Amino acid sequence: MDEEQADDYSDIKLQRDSANLREELCASIPLFLYQDVNANPPSPVRKWVKQSNTAKLAALINTFQEWPQLLDTSLRPIAEPLVSAFNDYIQRYPDRYFKVPRRHIDSVEPLPRAVCKLLYTLCKVRGTNVISIFFSNEPSLLEPLLDAFEIWASPRTEEESSIDNTLTWEERYIMLLWLSHLTQTPFDLAIISSSDAEQSSQTSLMPPLLSNFPGVAQRLLALGFRYLFSVSKERDAAKLLLVRLCMRPDMDRLGLKQSCMEWLLQSLGRLLASSEPMSIHSVLGGLSFLAGFFKSCDGVSIAPFVVTVLNCTEKISAGGTVNTQSAYASAAVRKLIVKIHRVSAMHLLSGCPFPADSEADGMTLLGNIIDHLMTCLGDKDNTVRFAASKALSIVTQKLDPDMKEQLLDALTEKLRDDVVLRETANDMAAAGPLKPHMASPEKDFSTADALQWQGLILTMSHLLYRHSVPEAKLPTVVGLLMNALDFEQRSSTGASTGSIVRDAACFGMWSVARKYTTTELTGIVGSVIGSRRNPRQLTSVFPVLAAELVLTAALDPEGNIRRATSAALQELVGRHPDVVPRGIDLVQIVDYQAVGLRSRAMSDVALQAANLDPVYLYALVDGLLSWRAIASPNVVIRRHAATVVGKIFHLYGSVPIAPLQQRIEDGRAQSLDEWHGLYLALAEIVRRDSSTSCRSVTNRRDNLAGGPIQLLREGGPISTDDIVAKGKKAYLAAEALCTMMSALGESSFASIVDRDNESAPPNKDSADLEDFEYHMAILEQSYEHSTQLPPIVIRAAAVSIFNQLRGLAQKRLLLDKILYAGKGQIIERIPEARVGWIIALGGVFQACLERTPALIDECRVSVYDALISQLGEQSHWLSKTAALRHLYKPVYLAFVRSDLNMMPLHQALLDCLDDRSVANSREVGSEVRMQAIETIGAFNGVVHWNEAQRVEIFGRVCGLALEKIDKIRDSAWRCIVKYPDAVLPKVNRCVHVLCTVPERMAALSTSSVMYFNFMLNFCNDHRLRPAMMRGLITSASSGGEALLGAVRLAIGRFATTCSAADAEIFYDSLLAIINAEMPAGRLLWPGLEVLAFLLETDIIQSFAEPFNGDGLSTRTSSFLTGWRTLLDRLTTLQKGSNLRNWNTLVQVYTGLARYDELCERALAKLRRLHVHQKFPSVRLAAAAAFPLSSIPGPPLAVLTVHYQTYYNVIKGGQFLFKIQDLHRRYGPIVRIGPNEIHINDPEFYEQIYSLHGRWDKDPAFVNQFDNTGSAFGTIHHDLHRIRRRAFQSFFSKQKIISLEPLIQSRVDKLCQRLEGFAGTDKEVPIRHAYECLTNDIVMEYTLGKSDHSVEHPDFNPVLHETIKLLGMSGHYMKLIPGIQSILPFIPPSLITFLVPAMAPIVALQKQCNSLASTIISSAPSYDPKSRSHPTVCHEIYYSDELPPSEKTLRRMQHEVETFVVAGTETTAHALACTTFHVLNDAAVLRALKAELAAAGGGEATLQTLEQLPFLTAVILEGLRLSYGVATRLPRIAPDQTIRYGGYTIPPGFDDGEQTPVSMSSMLLHHNPSVFPDPLTYHPQRWMGMGQRQRLERYLVNFSKGTRQCVGIKCVFSLSPFLSPIPHLTLPFLRY
Repeated sequence: MDEEQADDYSDIKLQRDSANLREELCASIPLFLYQDVNANPPSPVRKWVKQSNTAKLAALINTFQEWPQLLDTSLRPIAEPLVSAFNDYIQRYPDRYFKVPRRHIDSVEPLPRAVCKLLYTLCKVRGTNVISIFFSNEPSLLEPLLDAFEIWASPRTEEESSIDNTLTWEERYIMLLWLSHLTQTPFDLAIISSSDAEQSSQTSLMPPLLSNFPGVAQRLLALGFRYLFSVSKERDAAKLLLVRLCMRPDMDRLGLKQSCMEWLLQSLGRLLASSEPMSIHSVLGGLSFLAGFFKSCDGVSIAPFVVTVLNCTEKISAGGTVNTQSAYASAAVRKLIVKIHRVSAMHLLSGCPFPADSEADGMTLLGNIIDHLMTCLGDKDNTVRFAASKALSIVTQKLDPDMKEQLLDALTEKLRDDVVLRETANDMAAAGPLKPHMASPEKDFSTADALQWQGLILTMSHLLYRHSVPEAKLPTVVGLLMNALDFEQRSSTGASTGSIVRDAACFGMWSVARKYTTTELTGIVGSVIGSRRNPRQLTSVFPVLAAELVLTAALDPEGNIRRATSAALQELVGRHPDVVPRGIDLVQIVDYQAVGLRSRAMSDVALQAANLDPVYLYALVDGLLSWRAIASPNVVIRRHAATVVGKIFHLYGSVPIAPLQQRIEDGRAQSLDEWHGLYLALAEIVRRDSSTSCRSVTNRRDNLAGGPIQLLREGGPISTDDIVAKGKKAYLAAEALCTMMSALGESSFASIVDRDNESAPPNKDSADLEDFEYHMAILEQSYEHSTQLPPIVIRAAAVSIFNQLRGLAQKRLLLDKILYAGKGQIIERIPEARVGWIIALGGVFQACLERTPALIDECRVSVYDALISQLGEQSHWLSKTAALRHLYKPVYLAFVRSDLNMMPLHQALLDCLDDRSVANSREVGSEVRMQAIETIGAFNGVVHWNEAQRVEIFGRVCGLALEKIDKIRDSAWRCIVKYPDAVLPKVNRCVHVLCTVPERMAALSTSSVMYFNFMLNFCNDHRLRPAMMRGLITSASSGGEALLGAVRLAIGRFATTCSAADAEIFYDSLLAIINAEMPAGRLLWPGLEVLAFLLETDIIQSFAEPFNGDGLSTRTSSFLTGWRTLLDRLTTLQKGSNLRNWNTLVQVYTGLARYDELCERALAKLRRLHVHQKFPSVRLAAAAAFPLSSIPGPPLAVLTVHYQTYYNVIKGGQFLFKIQDLHRRYGPIVRIGPNEIHINDPEFYEQIYSLHGRWDKDPAFVNQFDNTGSAFGTIHHDLHRIRRRAFQSFFSKQKIISLEPLIQSRVDKLCQRLEGFAGTDKEVPIRHAYECLTNDIVMEYTLGKSDHSVEHPDFNPVLHETIKLLGMSGHYMKLIPGIQSILPFIPPSLITFLVPAMAPIVALQKQCNSLASTIISSAPSYDPKSRSHPTVCHEIYYSDELPPSEKTLRRMQHEVETFVVAGTETTAHALACTTFHVLNDAAVLRALKAELAAAGGGEATLQTLEQLPFLTAVILEGLRLSYGVATRLPRIAPDQTIRYGGYTIPPGFDDGEQTPVSMSSMLLHHNPSVFPDPLTYHPQRWMGMGQRQRLERYLVNFSKGTRQCVGIKCVFSLSPFLSPIPHLTLPFLRY
């Protein structure tokens, strides 16, 4: 279907479907706007709607763009609900506009925005004036709409608005348009303006207003002027709003009209005179207002401004400044100036009353306007020319007769000056009945300006439409219109620029026919208009006009022009009956639809019209020989036109011969294209000359013999040199000469051989050797253009040479010459030349078979070998298709009937059936395969294959019958149906069906389920199965959606209904093909796609059921071995960048993971793809295969761990708060990483952090601290138990109590330091102080020494910064996996040099290494009895629980680091947090002091303090708000499945890709269901033993389970020692 035919079809389809489309629109609009359309009373409008739904409705409305009137009957039920819903929204929900739910921010939009988009689409399709009548005109709506506009247009912050905080241009346009509609209310604006809206801010973008202006008017003016200078379409609506405001009587009384005009003209003047760059939109806004104002006012109102406005437009047109030049360069500005001039001219002609002091001359101004409009007729922009032509015609209509005649003379003179008469020697001497139409010269438009011609002709057309052309001027104007219908120019790129002129002329011809009576047109003498299509010098203009219209309607290249001319012709015949020859018959032939398709118009319409009257015949002949047909730049049209010329010659004798020969003799053709067309037309006449049905055969020989024969023999405008020298158009020269040569060979006048007597002696008409060599040169030089020419051209040329030769010797010479040419360099080098050579060889052999059978025995073997040689694997696909095409035709199969060697042919056909050649990214092998199938079908009954050959060949055909390419399947199916006995073995009843009802089977669609069901029945034959399975794989893996559905449904039915043996065969064949195609076979990935489909749909399971009832779980070992082998081999395919292949692998792994025996292996491969694949879509697909895929979470987090990195590194440790936000959005369980789950459910904490089962730590979590040697950093559960057992007893309550002297001494020292701050203005760094305290105690207890940090003058701030930096560094360490294993081998000095910020951490590690070394070196002298308390690290080193491998220096260093950092930081933070809240809350402080005083104050013992309920509550509440480790603590269950709600989290595997599950103490401690008002420090919540015991279950600072922190007793035991601190007087406390 070509483009024009597609346009025709779309128009017809729209008209046919318009009723259904309107019905769908009317039904969809209420559902789109309201939540429940059936509710009574009606439900409120929606607040938000889906953007996709808006787009669908807009697209549905846009369907009517070409035929908007089809929408008229349904405009009310479409537009009124939209307007009503918008009105309802601004009454109910004006404040909800910006509050779109953030989770849907990308998919929904506020209802007003959607309504405005749909209303604008309606305005675009049907027009603003039509749609605006549906706007509500209730005055009470003015202020609510205005309020909504101002609120929604005001900027918003991100917190205030979840959507784009500006109105879209569609919203601004519709709302301004609606406001302009409401301003037409008959009530004064002062009456409907509310009292609280009287004050409005005055801006610089609007004229100064009086204080008594109504508030609503001020607001409307502010909006109008704000958007008058906008860059988008709302400028038009703002202009309309301002103009309508100015036109209101109440506003006119307040001087608004005068004020706006003066301010605007002054602003434009300053803007244009300024040297600073300006915005073009400022000028556009001002001019659009002026144009609208002038159009809406009467002459009295605009009189004071006419001169000023015209002077302003003159300055812009003159371009005296940079800004005026910039403004006039805009087509929109020029169009607005034209509109202003048009309205001004109409006011001047109506007697515009200038002020008394004005010196303006109305006629001078009018003349200037007309001059400018005349200039604009040649503007480079279409819209300006259209506006100027319309304006000029309107102005001309109002002129007095004399001025009107002068203007028409000026217009016609411009048109005449551009026409050059191209005369020839025979133009005026033409005579006789056959050539009267050549009496006037051709018109040359090459020097004409097409743009200006369009403007002038369009002006003439408008004048005719307004009946403004006097009768005296009609002949001239009509003659110019006929010239314009023949106007053609082409740009340098070959595009037509003359079509715009012809289109304008069509309007003019239609106007002439419609607006002028028969009497008025009868006065035009046909000869006066100078038409070349006036064969009989007719005096009446009507036949001439009709002939011109018929010519254009039938032959014009542009479809819209042909249709417009058809409409003009119908108008001419309909309004002027009985004056057009055969008028009624003519309009029935030249129908609007009939001329839509160019080929149909040129052949059917033209020939039928020519048959009605000679006037149409001669006009069409002349048009066929012009630029429209024979000289067309389109080669297909030239060929078609030549055929039509031949038909006219066949029907009407020598009518086209004279003009055709005269064009050739006069040399009128200007290009190779035109000469090509002339040659084709002349050849067509010569070929048809032998027909006995010609109407006129007189003197045909005289007309032809001296022309074409001499033209070809002696050379002409086209010669053999042109075939070589014309570059891309060389094929045109080849076609012209070959066509002429073949035509002469077929013509009875070109016969030079007595075909009834091959041995007759030579006569004077015999072709001599010179002619033979010349013709052979044409043929051979045309070979390489064979793909650009119709195949018949070269074939006919070769046959023509053969027919002109005399005797066997000459014919044998021709055959030998062609066969020899096949070995030439050009033939071997250029594939196209080989195709031409094969076509010529085939044509000559056929002619030999028909005319000279005696030569067959001599040449058949040579021809056979020559054709077979072109079917090799290395041959070009073009050569193969050509050779196959000439092999399969029965006329060439005579040589196959003998005992020729069939093996080369057999192998060649097999190669062709499997050809997969690719050329220019196009699979051209399908052409070879299809041609091979047709050839094989033709061989049936001719070539007698043996059984093996037959099965091999036709097995391939059966495989192709299942291919994905439709045309291949169709061709193979036709072959099977035609010869079922030859193709298919008689294995079952299906062959019988084919043989008994072939017609019914032939009609079976090859894309249907029934077809594939039928073909699958033959897969159980082992001889056909391999090829058929290979074909089935291609169609079941790719192709259109319908084909995939049909194939896969057929496979599903086959799998569920076939026998066990057939199922096994099918499965084994598929698996065998996949294994055979590895690693890079053509069918590998399609086969895997089919396998993925079978696995996904459980069809593989149905294959398994016949063998046993348990499916794959009890498959034999060999079966499982096959699957495991496949999985292992698929691993080698995991490379490359083909996204589709990666997705296929994911689908296969996913399907295999559904079976127990293969689940672990398949999931391991999916995990690797999920983590390491570079394509996000592949990672997402792999993630979807896990049980985790059902767990909600952000898609980006599923793709990459760097989702966490962004919040922790870029946003500075904010991921924990992002997790909190994700739980609010997704619920209590969230997927926060590719394989990590976070749960926020207090009741589930003890399920993860449990004392039962094995729980490993996440390697990614512990590796960030380079501390895997410590118990804290131990990953595996069993190793952690061994390490923890060595020191766990040292942190029991009894051990901590035994440390009371040590703790008390350090606390006393701290209290002394703090008392020193009393009475001073120094800040107390309480956090640092507590860190020094805990550090001293922990180091003394674990290492037997301390740094006495409490005594540091500034409480050792370096210690705090080091610990803080250590925590932050973990986020960066995660960025580079494995870096922790490298760091120990890098010198510390190099680390600090490269990253200076790491210096404190390096110093800490160096210190811990030194301490560990000291422990190891002092081991022989260590005596715990000599110490006041044992040291933990020494005891670890001496522990019998640990093997020697657990006592290395690096491991001891890691334990030291853990004790120092963890023991210092977490306890100090809890103490500091508690201290802050106690001192910050006076009531808590008083209650605590009172309880401590009652317990004995400073004399109370530790046991006493532990029993104090409020002190305990203070400590517990402080612990709750200090969190311990605030971040999540991931755990991995290596051997158990975790189930939460309806979600299942699988156990980890040994491949390292596991699923961490975590919870966060901060989120649990802030859970309002457990701790109401969680952000408030409220110790009273812990009072009461029952309440305390209940809440302590949810206090998880130290975690729980087997990995609970051993320091839990330290905090509870250390806190009471600090009871004196609340009694201290501290001036300033810094946390």
